[in-house]
Amino acid sequence: MALQLARYAWRGLNTIEKIINTWAPGRENNTDAYIAALSRQLGVAPDAALNLGNPQLMGGIIQHENGRNPYSSELINRAALAG
Repeated sequence: MALQLARYAWRGLNTIEKIINTWAPGRENNTDAYIAALSRQLGVAPDAALNLGNPQLMGGIIQHENGRNPYSSELINRAALAG
């Protein structure tokens, strides 16, 4: 995920709206609900520019995709740094 988020950053996809509309397109997901949930969780506006290396972003995506986050914060932090 860290590598994919780095690719998104390189392409200028640096907001929750842009990321989730690409990561989880509307034809397969309820992107509006996904964007709203991630925005609430991170405490940022959907159109705010983000640091895509932020482990909280990765954790929020994992949480939404799985309904829970099975990974430790240490593991997510290491993955974010590796990306």
